[in-house]
Amino acid sequence: MDSLFLRLPFLFYTQQNEMNFLFWNTNKKANLHEIVELVKQEDTDLLMLAENTNSPAELLLELNTKKTLFSFSPDPICNKIHIFTKFNAKNTKPLQGDTKQRFTTRRLFSSVFGEVILIVVHYQSRVNWGKNDQNAHIFELKKAIEYAEVEVGKNRTIICGDFNMNPFDDAMVQTTGLHAVMDKTIASKTSRTVDGKSYDFLYNPMWSFLGDMSKGDVSGTIYYSLANPVSYHWNMFDQVLFSPQLIPYFDENYINIVTKIGTKSLLSKNNIINKKISDHLPIKFSFNL
Repeated sequence: MDSLFLRLPFLFYTQQNEMNFLFWNTNKKANLHEIVELVKQEDTDLLMLAENTNSPAELLLELNTKKTLFSFSPDPICNKIHIFTKFNAKNTKPLQGDTKQRFTTRRLFSSVFGEVILIVVHYQSRVNWGKNDQNAHIFELKKAIEYAEVEVGKNRTIICGDFNMNPFDDAMVQTTGLHAVMDKTIASKTSRTVDGKSYDFLYNPMWSFLGDMSKGDVSGTIYYSLANPVSYHWNMFDQVLFSPQLIPYFDENYINIVTKIGTKSLLSKNNIINKKISDHLPIKFSFNL
């Protein structure tokens, strides 16, 4: 294994076992103060931003006001997603970029697994692409996952970000797509066979936030109520999916859709998203790696 990764336990994992992730599509709003406060509030170790208009240098200055904690980990191909980490940025170096700049693939060191694949996504907007377009293109992301798992090792993959799809959309659940299921018992079977071919599962815990009786304070990460015959109102576009083998290391109590930063609510008075801050709500999750 590359000595670069062998050094990581001394940089990070000696401090704690949990790795706290935070993803936020900031909708091209600066929100510099909110981002910094959120990172402190959630004790974030790995920050992932989509549509971030702050320069990385500016954000680093604010994140590292009292002492140097974070570094910026760029991807020379995918500049739509900015990643900041509490450990050496070289340890989140890109494995493969998407030429359309829609996702970045990273390799992370884990004292449990050796290496873990992290793929952060900002998929095509529903404004520009319909469901059929997403269904047709999901193969490109599937291909990137399979490539990374050949390079790094199968069964330890985390995929998160703004998918611009709901957990129940075809591209998210179909065998030739992400094949992500809502039930960890089913996911723990690791794969299923369809027409003589085996397809690996991913587990998607974000199903647990759908509906009034669900986990969390809201039923999605983005809200829009269209004057169309079909409107879900709340949509779960921001999600985290991962290999079933990581389920025992996933912190079910930490995952959440963030609706407050300090005393500031990210919701409006009628309990939908305050678009003055962003049209998306952040998500946080954690693994004991």
